[in-house]
Amino acid sequence: MNNYYDSGRSRKVAGRGKRNRILAIASLVLAGLVIISYLAPVFYFLGHFQANTTINGDDVSYMTVKQVEELITKAEAVYSLKVTGRDGIETTLTTEDIEMKPVFNGSINELLKKQNKFLWPLSFKKKSEYTEDSVCEYSEDKMKEALKASDFFNTALQKQPENAYYEFGETKYEIVPDVPGNIPDEEKVYTAVSKALDVLDESVDLDKENCYKKAEIDRDNETLNLTVDNLNKYCGVSLFFDFGETSETLDGT
Repeated sequence: MNNYYDSGRSRKVAGRGKRNRILAIASLVLAGLVIISYLAPVFYFLGHFQANTTINGDDVSYMTVKQVEELITKAEAVYSLKVTGRDGIETTLTTEDIEMKPVFNGSINELLKKQNKFLWPLSFKKKSEYTEDSVCEYSEDKMKEALKASDFFNTALQKQPENAYYEFGETKYEIVPDVPGNIPDEEKVYTAVSKALDVLDESVDLDKENCYKKAEIDRDNETLNLTVDNLNKYCGVSLFFDFGETSETLDGT
């Protein structure tokens, strides 16, 4: 009888041991799969950009350095920069105009190295936006020549800025606003255009970039506004003169 119970207990213990071994093996296999599923992308992203990555506005997700360089090279081949300004004046600079060509010098690879490969799961929710201004070179002299030949520097189309001033209106002195004109500041124009070319922007607005010469006195000029305020105060003063049989009233009008 005791032998029967002992053998039953032995079978139960053996069964539990077998199940435990199976569970242990399954756990190890599952842990291995989890580790592999995490580490495999780590090795993949050693040579590829992670998800949601852009360089100069171009989506380079999952691309190699070589693929990114090819993408930029193709983009530069058909690249042009539209330059706009006041009074509807505009011009377009092409790669031929400025002798633009791609130059990388390892800059794209350096951007790849900046990405933390071990944090790749975060890339699906977080964007990585890079600006790289060393992927191309162009002739600054050719750029300046093209701009100088454009309507921006055509003297026949240029209007000088005019200062604000004051004049007497119907009842009081008023400020006549300054006229901005459209005379470009040469150095500011070159700086704004160069900045746009460096990152391959599609357009640049010279007015928004404050590339025009300004009037010396604008409508917000402190001295001009103070003068008008004082004049209008004097206009509100009335003087009464009594000459006996006659009288005279003088006021600002």
